[in-house]
Amino acid sequence: MSARKPRDSASGPRLPHPQPPSDPAASPFVGNVTVEDNLAEAVEVALWTALGEASRDLTIGVRDGGIVELRGRLPAGSRTETALAAVRGLEGVSAVLDRLTVAPARSRQPAAASQHLVYLRRFCAADEPSTSAAIRQAVARLDAWFSDHAALSERLVVVYRNLRPATVTLDIAMPIDATAPPIPVGSELRIADLRLGMVEKARAEPGFAGLLDAKRRIVEQSGRHDDGTLVFWQSFDSPAFRPWRGHPEAMLYLSE
Repeated sequence: MSARKPRDSASGPRLPHPQPPSDPAASPFVGNVTVEDNLAEAVEVALWTALGEASRDLTIGVRDGGIVELRGRLPAGSRTETALAAVRGLEGVSAVLDRLTVAPARSRQPAAASQHLVYLRRFCAADEPSTSAAIRQAVARLDAWFSDHAALSERLVVVYRNLRPATVTLDIAMPIDATAPPIPVGSELRIADLRLGMVEKARAEPGFAGLLDAKRRIVEQSGRHDDGTLVFWQSFDSPAFRPWRGHPEAMLYLSE
C-alpha cells in the first residue's frame, strides 16, 4: 500500500520545463514513485480543501489501483462525512475505507461565576502532611481575620497550582462579600475575584493520594497535556475543615 502524510503545501513540485499533459493513471508525476502516489496526492489536496488544518494529521493509503484508506483523528466538531465525500468524488477512486476517528468534544460544564475570595498562598510538598499542615494554619489565620470583620465562613476553597510529583502551590481561600474591608498593607492575606471553572471533574478518595489519582483521571479524560500549568480546585463545607483532619472525599475540578 502506498501511504503518505499530508505535506505542508498542496501545490506539489513544479516542473523545470513545460511538459505535455500526463495521465495520472498511466505514469507517476514528477516527485512521485508510483501512479498510486498520484491518487494519494489528489486525495491530500481534496482533504485540505474540504477540511483545512483539520486534515493535517490524517494518513492516506492507496492500493489496488483506487482503494483509498483514510486513517487518523480529526479534531472535535469535524465531520467525517465531509472528508469521505471529498475523496469519493475524485476520479480514480473506487472505494474509500473509513478508519477515521473524531476526538470527543470535551464535556464542559458552565464556568463558575467569579468568586470573591480572601486567600493566602502556601508552597508545599505534594503530600498529605505538608498540605494538611498548611491548610490547618491557613484556616486558623482566615478564621482570625473573619472574627474581626464578619461571621466565620462556612466554606473553604483550596486551589492547587503547579501540582507536580514533588511540589504544589496552594491558594487557601474563603468566600467574602463585596463589602469586606480592605486587607492591611503588609498582610499575607489577599482579596481577589477568582474564576474557577469546572472543565472536568472526578471524585477524589480520602487522602492526598486520592487527590492525585483524581487529578490523573481528569487529565486523561480531558486530553490535556499535564505540564504543571493546569489549575485544580476543591470546595469543602465547614464540618470537613473545622478541624482539618486531612483531605476528605470530595470532588476535584479542573478549572479554565
